[in-house]
Amino acid sequence: MWRLVQLYFRRAGFRKLVLYLSALFLAATFITSIILSGLWRDNKLSSILPAQFNKTSPAIQASMVFYYFETLFMRAGIILLEGFLSYQIIARAFEDRTIAQLLTYPISRTKVYLGMLFAIFLISGLVLLILHLLVIIIFYLMLKNFRLLNLDTFLFKDLVLDLGFILAGLLSGVVAMFKNKVGYIIGNAIFLCVILGNATVSTYKNQNNNYLFWALLIIALITLSGSFLALKKFNHLNI
Repeated sequence: MWRLVQLYFRRAGFRKLVLYLSALFLAATFITSIILSGLWRDNKLSSILPAQFNKTSPAIQASMVFYYFETLFMRAGIILLEGFLSYQIIARAFEDRTIAQLLTYPISRTKVYLGMLFAIFLISGLVLLILHLLVIIIFYLMLKNFRLLNLDTFLFKDLVLDLGFILAGLLSGVVAMFKNKVGYIIGNAIFLCVILGNATVSTYKNQNNNYLFWALLIIALITLSGSFLALKKFNHLNI
């Protein structure tokens, strides 16, 4: 299975990943900057933050808004990346019949499919980790001498939350096994972005609700169930 993961890492290409990482960061920062400037101009920074930030300085509010939206768009970009990788790694393997070549390896079909999903998980996870750490560095620089209560704990939990987004994005890998068309796969990724984006904004606004947690949990369960069905279908395909 590790040979498959290494194969897909080489196919993804270091330069392509760096290019996508850079493009995603620049796009997320550009859109976030537009939103941030508009909220600052209209004096509405606190309108999308929890009540605990109502009496904080505009600089702190701006820093939190930057972090919230930057991570939101960054995670959306990663889910789209997972959709693209699902098409390239899984769907195209059936379209160009290279799946038959993969099945000549001395490993089971189960390991072939899990290797595909694991490659998508690792590539996406690596890109998201680098981006998130970069955003955290910028966030700390924006805060300067300000220090918020339990900030380090919040950031650590938010890093762990990335795992939930990556697992949710693997649903595209399940869809790719049933529908090899790019429209279905990317459409699924866009749908996930909409659902999780709305849940994220709602949760950040009111930290007492668990919309994002439940959304991630439900999608993770659907992905897990779908993976078993996809694996069952793959094991019975006549290739």
